[in-house]
Amino acid sequence: MDLIALFKNKKFIIAIILILTIPIWLPILSYIFEFIIQAGRIMGTYIRLIGSGTICI
Repeated sequence: MDLIALFKNKKFIIAIILILTIPIWLPILSYIFEFIIQAGRIMGTYIRLIGSGTICI
């Protein structure tokens, strides 16, 4: 009976789902953050080039 009451707790079920799906969403999250960092580096380079007057828009 205690096991049924444990599974009725939504926080417990969400925690189990999150733990079991770590191998799926962790690489996706890593890829997204890597993409954002790389895009920021590229944009920063362009901003520096524009600021120094090397590239004219």
